[in-house]
Amino acid sequence: MQLSSASVLPMVLKAAIELDLLEIMAKNDDFSGPQMSPSKLASHLPTKNPDAHVMLDRILRLLASHSILTCSDKVLMESWYHLKDAVLEGGIPFDKGYGMSTFVYHGKYQ
Repeated sequence: MQLSSASVLPMVLKAAIELDLLEIMAKNDDFSGPQMSPSKLASHLPTKNPDAHVMLDRILRLLASHSILTCSDKVLMESWYHLKDAVLEGGIPFDKGYGMSTFVYHGKYQ
């Protein structure tokens, strides 16, 4: 599997550089670090693609999986606080924390 996908990381990194994603994140650095949502990042690009934020999310996640960037999602991290309750009572930690499924939440707030 690694051999067949060996070109993925270099090509994704090339696209990130060509899109100037790292510079955009560095220029928008606040005191919490240069973290930006894919939607905010897409707003800095000259694109008419309504799905650009989805594609950027995949790019950023791949770069994070190779430790080129870091990824943090406060919403998903908060759901881990409900893991014990889900084990003891049943259910899904995210649903317990937010009162709705991840699909409903992201459809409503993202």
